[in-house]
Amino acid sequence: MILLTDEYNTQAELLLHSLTFADPGVRGVSIAYNGYLPDGFTSPYAFYIGDGIDEAEGAAPLFFNEVPIPPYWQLSGTGTSGEIRDYEKLRARIFYQEPFYLRRVRVVDWLDDEGKVRSCDDYNRYGRRMARVIMDGDGHNILKIWTDKKGRDVIYENYPAGEIVLTDYVTDGGAQHVFHSLWEFTLYYLLRSGLDLSRICYNSLSNPFFAERGLWTEHGIRGDDILFWQESVGDELPGNMKLLLEEIPKGGRTQRIMVQSHAAFEKILSLGGSRDVFSLLGYVYPFEEGGENRKAALILTNSDRIEQLGAIVEALPEVTFHIGALTEMSDRLMVFSRYPNVDLQPNITIPAAEKLQRSCGIYLDINHGGEILDAVRTAFLHRIPVLGFENTVHQKNFTAPEAIFHSPDELAGCVRLLLRDMTQRAELIRQQEVQAMAEDPERYRNLW
Repeated sequence: MILLTDEYNTQAELLLHSLTFADPGVRGVSIAYNGYLPDGFTSPYAFYIGDGIDEAEGAAPLFFNEVPIPPYWQLSGTGTSGEIRDYEKLRARIFYQEPFYLRRVRVVDWLDDEGKVRSCDDYNRYGRRMARVIMDGDGHNILKIWTDKKGRDVIYENYPAGEIVLTDYVTDGGAQHVFHSLWEFTLYYLLRSGLDLSRICYNSLSNPFFAERGLWTEHGIRGDDILFWQESVGDELPGNMKLLLEEIPKGGRTQRIMVQSHAAFEKILSLGGSRDVFSLLGYVYPFEEGGENRKAALILTNSDRIEQLGAIVEALPEVTFHIGALTEMSDRLMVFSRYPNVDLQPNITIPAAEKLQRSCGIYLDINHGGEILDAVRTAFLHRIPVLGFENTVHQKNFTAPEAIFHSPDELAGCVRLLLRDMTQRAELIRQQEVQAMAEDPERYRNLW
């Protein structure tokens, strides 16, 4: 069984984990490839350039100051990006793979004398330049060239022509093949990948759907596939979903659709969707128990704008507030060190942050700006209550609606309730899991 996705993201990761309860040997296939797919996922591009096959022992991502540059040019980097300069002239920008603080190189944009991007180098998690994109003077992609470990150019993506040219050294002795769409390239890969194609799960009605469908329409290969719908639905069903539904009575590979959103499921039913085809199904999460220090609250932030922090700290003297940042803290935040129940940790190390994420009994999602260290999801997975304000919450799908407040008094009152009543604490955690559509593994075991 495989999970076929447009790209690797959090939803694809959760779905693959859930599907392991149906088939422990399930493999993820992401059509897009940025060089940093985790174990358990592959890609047609990775397959044909040989990524992950017989890699040298100890192969690691390129650190920002390891990018090859001409003599006398200079490299510099911050916690979010890097630069290459020829004295004062900016020659390239370096973009990191998340998490950015590790400074692992993902893309290098090379600039012309006018400061326009003219080419991009893509690096993989083994420290190798795997592809180069050539651009025109207006910054439009013209050509992407993928290179294998032997230095051979094996895939050409001609963007204006909409063509992919593959020199297949892996399964066809170096023969050349031309594809006029990404799904055709993906279909060719599926047929030669050696993967089990009897059951394909997919979560998109674009290239994954057309590649999956092509097994049947182009090659007569039948299967028992499932579409996992993870998007919203408008005033009518998407056109490709209508096509899928039309092909069900004709023997199409996909006979069932699992909807992974309450709102989308209700909308589909209101548009005439049949319960014989559509079912509601959530995710199996890798929960770990945490939060043993119930009187400790955690805030992780790289911003000094923390909503109503003073009022909350003063209202809850019995709670210790641990505030961690991957960077230095401004004076605006450092003044809170005068409170005996506030623990400020600028430049917090990753091990120290992870320890707090496991041990603190409450996570306060009250910082403005971006989220760091996947803090909300991590708290959710440790079954720790997540509380926030309407104008600060970062991931509502992991936060119970009852835990989103409009005033510091409301939030402080909820914290007091959680401290004195374990039943209420358990109920809030249950509501978080309902909001995130946490599923019983048995539902996945019984899919086939």
